Amino acid sequence: SAAPARDALRAAQRRPSPSPSQAQAPSQAQQPARPADRPPEAEADPASAHEADRPADPAPALAQPAPAGVSAFDGDWPALVAGLRANGMAAQFLQQSALLGHEGLAFRLRVPIRALAEAAFVNRAREALSAHFGRAVRLSVEVGAVEGPTAAALGSQRRAEEQASAQAAIEGDPFVQSLLNDFGGTIVPGSVRPSAGN
Repeated sequence: SAAPARDALRAAQRRPSPSPSQAQAPSQAQQPARPADRPPEAEADPASAHEADRPADPAPALAQPAPAGVSAFDGDWPALVAGLRANGMAAQFLQQSALLGHEGLAFRLRVPIRALAEAAFVNRAREALSAHFGRAVRLSVEVGAVEGPTAAALGSQRRAEEQASAQAAIEGDPFVQSLLNDFGGTIVPGSVRPSAGN
């Protein structure tokens, strides 16, 4: 039994020993590869990110000037109607209508007869009002007894007063009275007309 043991010992001594590089190879292979060095990432500034996400401030609203040529309504409907450019049935509608109320340029009107409330006449009257104010006008019309002042009623009253004033002026004139007395004349009813200046 001693002979085989000696033979094994001699075989082991004759086997070459590994080189230092070969001995270190397994340990190097087992080490994981190191990633390539990367430059550090810049840290985002939270305040800057917040500013970037915030929407831009809206531009300040500019005050809109009032449209040129726009007139104001003071509540005097007959005076307003007297200054409008209208003719025909549209003028009759405006002259004989009474103002029930208004909100801005939305007018509520009443006319005495249904014929004046025809859509064509109302539309032409609305156009005349819109041209006067320089903006769109709305009209709401009803038919019924007119109690408020109308341009037509005020016009008739004014003409009657002017006629009475002219008649009184003629009858009180000394020269006219002398002619009437000398020649026995009379003043023909309806012949006196107020002058254009009155």
